[in-house]
Amino acid sequence: MFSRLLISMVLVLCSFTTYAEEEAPVQSLLLLQELVEKHILNTLSSEQTNKIRVTVDKIDPRLRLKPCAEEHIDIFNPHRHAALNTSTMGIRCLENENHWSLYVPVKIIILKQVVVAARTLEKGAAITPLTIDLEEVDISQLKQGYFVEVDEVLGLSSRHQITQGTILTPALLQKTVMIHKGEQVTIHAQNDTLHISMDGIALADGVAGETITVKNISSKKIIEGRVVSPGQVRINI
Repeated sequence: MFSRLLISMVLVLCSFTTYAEEEAPVQSLLLLQELVEKHILNTLSSEQTNKIRVTVDKIDPRLRLKPCAEEHIDIFNPHRHAALNTSTMGIRCLENENHWSLYVPVKIIILKQVVVAARTLEKGAAITPLTIDLEEVDISQLKQGYFVEVDEVLGLSSRHQITQGTILTPALLQKTVMIHKGEQVTIHAQNDTLHISMDGIALADGVAGETITVKNISSKKIIEGRVVSPGQVRINI
């Protein structure tokens, strides 16, 4: 009789212990996902677009973390690069008696309109309104840069052939050569009250705003002037 009573008490105690363990409070994993998403959105709030999509991978439901007060939860970027390019975010509890941390895979999509080639551009082709278009893409994948304004690329030219639909990047474009070496140019010598024009020969290629050497055909003097437009060089006197 005593043995049966003892066994019954043991079973009750075991059941109570198991029940207590199962009912022990655990950290809400859904809340952690929401906090990571909110943190990323706040970090990227300076981006000039409202089309930001953040996907936080579901945290393993088998993970049972001790609850942490929200004000003691810290979300951090474990990488040196910008949040825009990260694929993982860290989250940790900083309570005195509660320390845990984990890393959560994330996917960030930021949609913006960027400048693309509207047609195939041959090497040296000038960029004009007719040769470009705007297309909405995920800029988080554009590691080489991009342009969002048409005016940023007008007047430039292609460094090499660019196929239709290609996103234009700084590496693909260059300033258009307005004057070529050996080309005859007009030299404008001027100040506030005087303007003299003379013929010259360019001794180097030049793009807009660049200073190149030219040779005055009449005097044979070599001078430096600033390229202002195709075939036109200006010097100050």
